[in-house]
Amino acid sequence: MTPRRKAAAAVVAVSLLVVPIAPAAARQMRARDEPSVTGPLEPDPELHSCDSKKTRAEGEVVAAFTICLQWYRLSPEREADPLNDYGALWVRARANSKNGWCATRVKLETTLPSEGTLSKAPRAGSKIEAKRGDKKTTSMLAVDAQGDAPEPGTIEQSYLLRPGTLRVTLRDDTRTYRLRWDGLSRKAVAFATGIELSWPQGGEPWVPNEEEAPAIFGRFLEPGAC
Repeated sequence: MTPRRKAAAAVVAVSLLVVPIAPAAARQMRARDEPSVTGPLEPDPELHSCDSKKTRAEGEVVAAFTICLQWYRLSPEREADPLNDYGALWVRARANSKNGWCATRVKLETTLPSEGTLSKAPRAGSKIEAKRGDKKTTSMLAVDAQGDAPEPGTIEQSYLLRPGTLRVTLRDDTRTYRLRWDGLSRKAVAFATGIELSWPQGGEPWVPNEEEAPAIFGRFLEPGAC
């Protein structure tokens, strides 16, 4: 009997280079799909990136990863904080299994800044299960300047949770915010997540360095083992 092989890989998006959502069960979210945005939020035309990578096992393509980042700014005229500006980082990531391989775990990790991190979506501590087929799941982030914006801006995006369990955690010691799906699927696994940020008025939002940039990781089983 052929022993099981496992493959793992990661792709990191960091270069600052930029790109409606599908009907409920029509297709999986793509990393380049744009979220739905309401209120006084505008995408920063300079702060965005997309990066893709393939991983192989013994020369065979196992999976393809894509991760996209987009920063948004809350209009300063629509919030009352005299000291800070507000906005958000929105992250979309997707892992596509190839050549009959199947995903057993996919993780999306972001190292949060030491200062200026506010609300997060999904909320840390969340646990979502898909027991009988795909489950439409929506991440929604409200950017309200800690209550100083009478009309908050919102960012919302839906994706299909494959059969399995999605857990959302935050490690304070390493500032690691993580979405981790565990299951078994040959179909594409995707996530959308947002982080509300603040920074000194007139300044610039936090942008991670290469080591801290959001990254997607995958673990896969070979054809015949899943």
